[in-house]
Amino acid sequence: MSHPHLSELKSLLRDFESTQAEHLELMARKRPALRAAQTEQILQIAQAEESLMGRMQELLTRRQRMIRLFPATTTLPEATSLIDVALRVGGAEGPKLVERIERVRKTSATIQRENRIHWIIAQSAYHACGSLIEILTHRGKVPPLYGKGAPKSNGLFLDKTA
Repeated sequence: MSHPHLSELKSLLRDFESTQAEHLELMARKRPALRAAQTEQILQIAQAEESLMGRMQELLTRRQRMIRLFPATTTLPEATSLIDVALRVGGAEGPKLVERIERVRKTSATIQRENRIHWIIAQSAYHACGSLIEILTHRGKVPPLYGKGAPKSNGLFLDKTA
């Protein structure tokens, strides 16, 4: 006889897997769009990512709810992860469920790594734009940072001396 929460765990894992697959597909489209500065495509991807983040937040809430269903007993400690839950409700399917959970974790790490790469690309573009604005503001000349002729303003973008 299967545990009453087994189908709920399987459903949660299926939803995590499909949401992560969608996220990876979006990220595969996002990196070239960032590199090519395709703002329209980046904005469309950002809207889709917002939707995915909402779904992921719901999944994390479901995950927490599921883990809380298994408090400590006289024979078992409190469940603190989905692996604990899988081992309790999975029966013979437990090891396969643990493998799926591990794949979800690895995919999550891949998504985090790709997000960091996208952040670095965006920051590089931001700094390049800032440098370009500085060059335009000072008519191609590098202003002195210290001493005579240094700007007296508080911010680089609002240099009234330029």
